[in-house]
Amino acid sequence: MLNVFTASNKVGELFQSTTSSKFIFSYSATALPNEAVSLTMPVINEQYDFWHGLHPIFEMNLPEGILLEKLKTIYRKQIINFSDLDLLKIVGRNQIGRITFSAEPDKNSVIDAIGLNLTQFKTYAGTEELLESLLLKYGANSGIAGVQPKIMVLDTGDTTNPKLSELDRLTYKDTTHIIKSWSEGSYPELATNEYFCMLVAKKAGLKTPEIELTNNGKFLIIKRFDLIDNTYYGFEDFCVLQAKRTCEKYDSSYEQIARSIKNNLVGESTINLKSALFDYFKSLVVNVLLRNGDAHLKNYGLIYKDTSSIVNLAPIYDIVTTTVYLPKDIMALTLNGSKRWASRDDLLAFATKSCMLSNAQASQIFEEVITAIKQVSELLMQEIELNHKVKDVGLRMLSIWHDSITSF
Repeated sequence: MLNVFTASNKVGELFQSTTSSKFIFSYSATALPNEAVSLTMPVINEQYDFWHGLHPIFEMNLPEGILLEKLKTIYRKQIINFSDLDLLKIVGRNQIGRITFSAEPDKNSVIDAIGLNLTQFKTYAGTEELLESLLLKYGANSGIAGVQPKIMVLDTGDTTNPKLSELDRLTYKDTTHIIKSWSEGSYPELATNEYFCMLVAKKAGLKTPEIELTNNGKFLIIKRFDLIDNTYYGFEDFCVLQAKRTCEKYDSSYEQIARSIKNNLVGESTINLKSALFDYFKSLVVNVLLRNGDAHLKNYGLIYKDTSSIVNLAPIYDIVTTTVYLPKDIMALTLNGSKRWASRDDLLAFATKSCMLSNAQASQIFEEVITAIKQVSELLMQEIELNHKVKDVGLRMLSIWHDSITSF
């Protein structure tokens, strides 16, 4: 059994049935309405049953890929019949969003995050051995999904940030940053790829996390976008919001995401809803024109301080030109029933039918995104000239972007 906390308050208990694969969550009698674990699971007296593994909100941050295999290798030797609940017990101490888990009833029993001086880390020259070391040291503190290896750390070296007082630096217990890396054999220079794709999104006017590329070009350092004014906000991806498991992240449509945004911002002002749909549409245009075939349900989300407060579209994250590595890649979700790369007409129709936008607004978004791609293309070319190891991938990115906006 695991105790479930939102912020620092215990709000319920999660356990697995002893007679079936069913998982059960029940709220505590003292849980308040704004302490709900999910927008889809309001505080009620009845228990929430889920028959197909962990409830989506609890499965959301379970590691995948390399990090998952590392953790299984370590803990399967120690835990008989190692399960998702055991995995959640390990990584749920520090994870994206405001929910945490502990086998103990007191939130203060949760182990503090392990610190790392990111100022020094940015200049480190190692790669493979460093990645292995990071996964082993920080993996158990990293409740974050994603196939490529990611870890979560507490930055102990941010002594120059005027917004972070000395008291803040001493009292932070949870993680502040995400470090991402990749398998060089399968995805060369993927850190550089994502960095410049995210720069396009930022220059196009979208909210993005603070992101830095290490000097060796092998790691991305990303500030947690759910950490706002020293408070961890609630976050839910669209697998959760559509009651889907992680393995179903490609089984939906971009129209359904738009409907989910409307359903979960139903009590918000029209201005806030239109703003969320505006940003969502612009992010889809960015993903289409950059040829990111991995813009699935887990790469969009909503963010809020608590479940009774204003809900917003989360900052955009995880954008990569996937066709550099998979030339025949297609869109992650369907648009108008198809996963082929959307055309200008496809997107115009989607803007007016699903996103509360006019043709003029959609056309303006097209121009803003194309302008951002052209601006970042110049910066990427400068990077290629300075760093020849990114030449092959960089030139392919530039070619893909050029062909995409030329044919749009």
